[in-house]
Amino acid sequence: METKTQKLETPLGKSYWGLNGAYQLDMDRLYDKLVPASGYAPTIQGEMIRSVSRLFYDYCNNGNCNAVDMKMEECHQCGGWI
Repeated sequence: METKTQKLETPLGKSYWGLNGAYQLDMDRLYDKLVPASGYAPTIQGEMIRSVSRLFYDYCNNGNCNAVDMKMEECHQCGGWI
C-alpha cells in the first residue's frame, strides 16, 4: 500500500533566505546531524546536504555565478547553443 506525503509550500512572506521556508526545520536538523563543523561528512548524505546548502547560499547571494563557468557558442549546424 502506497502512502502519499503532503507537499509543503512556503507561505507568502516567508522564504529560505529568511530561514523560514517550508522545509527549513528539516534542513537544519539534517545539517546539524550529518554535516560536521569541519572536514568531510562521514556519509554521502552529509556531503549532499553540504553541497546543496552551498549551492543555495551561492544562489541567494549571486545567482550561482560561482557555481558554473560556461562558455556558450552557437552551433552552426542547428542554430542552437552549445
